[in-house]
Parts: sequence; structure tokens; C-alpha cells
Amino acid sequence: MRKMPVDRRPQERRPVDAANFEPGKRGGVEETEGANSGRHPQVADIRDLVTFRLAMLAGVIDRVGQSWLKSDYGLNIRLWRVLGMVAALEPVRFGELVHTLQLDKGQLSRLVKTLAAEDLLSVDPDPSDQRVTIVRLTDKGRATNREVLLAARQRNEQVLSELTPEEADTLVRLLDKLHPLLEHRAHAEETGQSLARSRRSQTIED
Repeated sequence: MRKMPVDRRPQERRPVDAANFEPGKRGGVEETEGANSGRHPQVADIRDLVTFRLAMLAGVIDRVGQSWLKSDYGLNIRLWRVLGMVAALEPVRFGELVHTLQLDKGQLSRLVKTLAAEDLLSVDPDPSDQRVTIVRLTDKGRATNREVLLAARQRNEQVLSELTPEEADTLVRLLDKLHPLLEHRAHAEETGQSLARSRRSQTIED
């Protein structure tokens, strides 16, 4: 029997009203009438979510950055971010780096040790509080940071080349607006979860 040809053309995604989102239907929802009453564009599936699209974009940026940093400077993306942030904040406390880079202490400790072994960072106790670790760039680290930062700026120019100057300014302004709002929300949710766990633990003990 002759097989019927398979239509492999991408199927059009149907927009939906986020207010009527019902899991379990095609793409999680069925088509509904009326405009979306919120600020988020209409959602047919996960690919339409702003947070998902930002996460995918960040993943692509990391893959590209990992490639050229490794081949040109022998760094990975996390080592470069630690080096660059120390350059921006030095002298900086280890704890401040943990918060700013959103890494756990173990991860950051390993990264700092790797950079220190390459003579890019110096790590010393705070003279006023021996329990606190202060991180600085070495002369080699400072020269490396300048070189990598210049290359990174040139690569960022390529990323923004498809935008007008006005669009590029708007993008940066919106990122500056969203970042502290999401930081605040993440902190509030983490604090709330910690408080909830504490209350559950206290209830069990009682």
C-alpha cells in the first residue's frame, strides 16, 4: 500500500487568553476569544513565556561565551564572571561575590581558588575581621580582565548590531528595570519558603 506523504510544515500556534489557561489541553490550553487582559503577550505553549525565552537566550549567550573564552583565554564563563566582578568591586568580600554572582559558597570557593592558582586573584583575610575573606585582582589578573573586557565589548557590539541605537538603549533600560524587581521577588519567595519550612518543623516538634 502506498504511504501518504507526511506534512512536516510547522503547525501554527493558536494564541490563548492566559486568564483561561487550562492544563491538559493542546499546548496546555484551547483557543479562547477575547484579548489577553494582562501585560504578558498571549500564550499558546511554553515557548511564548517571557521567562522561558529569556532563559533560552541566556543559554545561547553562555554557549557562545564559553567557546571564545576557552579558545582565546583559557577561561570558562564562570571564571570570567568572577574575574570581571572582582575587577568591578575590588577589594570585595567573598560573601558579597556569593550574593552578586548568585553562586553557592562551594562553587565560588572553587572558582576563586582556580583563579588564584593562575595568579589572577589574591585572597587575604580582612585585617579588621579575620573571619572575612577579601578578594582582589593581581597585576596579571588586572591585565587579563582589561583584555577580555575589550573583546567582550566588541562581541556585544555584534550582538546589538541588528538593533537601532534607540532599541539598544531601550533594551538596556528594560534589563536595568527588570533585574532588581526579579531579585526582590526571588528574595521574598526564598524567605517565604524558609519561613514555611521553619513553621512546619516547629509544628512537627510540637
